[in-house]
Amino acid sequence: MSSLFGDVAEIVVKAHYCKEKGGCQEFLKPGTLQTDFFDVGMGFHRCDHLLAYLHTHNPFLTADVRAQCLARKEPGDPHFPVPDIITTEPGRREFYEIKPDSADGLGKAVKKVQWFEDEVCAPNGLVYGRGTVFSGAVDEVVWNGTWFGVPVKVRFTTEMPRNGIVVYKLCLDRALGELLEKLLVKAVVAALIYLLLTAAPVVVPAFAVLLASAAEPPLQQSVGSGGVNARPDVAYAQLMLNDWRGQNGVSPLLDVDGSVGPKTIGAITLFQQRVTGIVDGRFDPGGQGVGALESRHFESLTSQASATAHMEQREFEQEEEAPLLESLVEAGRDHLASVYRTAGALAG
Repeated sequence: MSSLFGDVAEIVVKAHYCKEKGGCQEFLKPGTLQTDFFDVGMGFHRCDHLLAYLHTHNPFLTADVRAQCLARKEPGDPHFPVPDIITTEPGRREFYEIKPDSADGLGKAVKKVQWFEDEVCAPNGLVYGRGTVFSGAVDEVVWNGTWFGVPVKVRFTTEMPRNGIVVYKLCLDRALGELLEKLLVKAVVAALIYLLLTAAPVVVPAFAVLLASAAEPPLQQSVGSGGVNARPDVAYAQLMLNDWRGQNGVSPLLDVDGSVGPKTIGAITLFQQRVTGIVDGRFDPGGQGVGALESRHFESLTSQASATAHMEQREFEQEEEAPLLESLVEAGRDHLASVYRTAGALAG
């Protein structure tokens, strides 16, 4: 998923780059004179795309840049060493690389820009420098809602720690604790990938159904009135109920302690009264009540993700083996299990 999210980040940064620039002329196919190159799926090989662009704007180029590009690809890395952005205009010949805001991400960015400078530009007389014109500053709210009862916003932010290198990350506007924060970031990444990388029109309910159908319900035994009430199961029900209560303005939230009492049974009963119409104060594995609770969770998760006007949708051509939807289904399959483990850890 991290590789897929890198493609989302490139879409967002590209939009801001073009906005700051006053518009881009994107190089879409060989033989055209557009001035702005973006490392995206164009229906032909990345290295071919790079060579076509460089040769168009530097007709004297004779070296086999494509062969250099292919030779530089590292084993196990699905991507090729092509800069994410290159612009060729009078007075502006620069390039940028976009990577996660981490020590590993920065290290990979440095290696790629050095390769482009030392092995492509310098020996071939190409005059391109590490970008300095773009501010590298992006700050977009990409998720805004409540997470297991707590209001929170998730922002996509970038900065440029070195010339020509843009790093990105997701930031939360309030502390939720390490476990819930990691869970939210992973879920938001999946939602943004769906919103921005699918070719079909965005239908949030369809994505919620996709995730819910792929998920494996983790509840092991009954919870509530007359239930087995094993501690991990109770904690899971409490955390998921808090998610629904936060979405619907119901207070107070439950303590996620894994212990059943009048408050937990009352919360189950209220949910059943408002949602399922079958009221017995208990959730059973595979039952309608817990299934409805999980479906509401996926609906709230996906509906609160937002693709802003800057974030254009586009068809995604993966270089990886796993198809896009397969990766998303895998994320949905694992999500509830992660919630279950998180609830158990919170209950202690």
